Amino acid sequence: MGVGREKKVGEKQYPDSVIRFIATVGCLYGLPYRQCIGLVISILKMSGHGGLRLPNYSTICRRLASLSVEVSVSLELGESLSIAIDSTGLKVFGEGEWKVRRYGFCKRRKWMKLHLVIDVETQEILLVDLTENGKHDADAGAEMLDGKTADISECVADGAYDKFGFRLALGDRMKQVIPPPKNAVATGPDRDGKVAAHLSQRNEALLTISVKGRCEWKKDMGYHRRSRSEVAMYRFKNTFGDKMKTRKIGNQLVEVKMKCAILNKNREIGMPRSIKVA
Repeated sequence: MGVGREKKVGEKQYPDSVIRFIATVGCLYGLPYRQCIGLVISILKMSGHGGLRLPNYSTICRRLASLSVEVSVSLELGESLSIAIDSTGLKVFGEGEWKVRRYGFCKRRKWMKLHLVIDVETQEILLVDLTENGKHDADAGAEMLDGKTADISECVADGAYDKFGFRLALGDRMKQVIPPPKNAVATGPDRDGKVAAHLSQRNEALLTISVKGRCEWKKDMGYHRRSRSEVAMYRFKNTFGDKMKTRKIGNQLVEVKMKCAILNKNREIGMPRSIKVA
């Protein structure tokens, strides 16, 4: 943390670990950064380190966008993973839902879209991205998984991800558990008489659905594991709320990554065990 010496031009007076710690405390307790600084000062005084200096509010906001936050390293360990992907909305500013439903909206409202990739088996959050509300889920998913599919054996997603570009990003090696829409048709062969490899699983799904029905296809493929991505989003909103603290897109991305890293730490401590009751 800060010490009493002259700062050189272009030198960072506070290391990234200090900025990261203060921002993490702010996310954990839902405090604005000015109040968060006061809390950290109190903690330092109680621990006998009251003489240490802390960055001010402006420094934290300026440094936040360039801060590196590691959410998970599971994709780099070489293990075969089954993933689920989904998205949800986070409010930047605007009126509450009850007021809008009751009286309609009268001010600007802005939402960002949070995209999560989770490990289906452990519910660990693997990848995080934040986009504008108009970004299509499949396009954002393809960008998130670009170059990161080597250790992924299976992807479970809802019908919003049934786009050729997203299936191309997954590749033909990965098991694609994505239901085509009800009016979907099989993809025909190209000029060489072959169906694109990344679309063959889609054609197989359409054939199976036409024979067994959509419900049986979902049971056979284990599609309902996709709901665990919704559980992850519920955990996120139940812990941190559905509103963003920061206003700049770079700071917002760091904010959601920090919150997801906290959720992963909580998962390591322990997860509830669900038992089916007859």
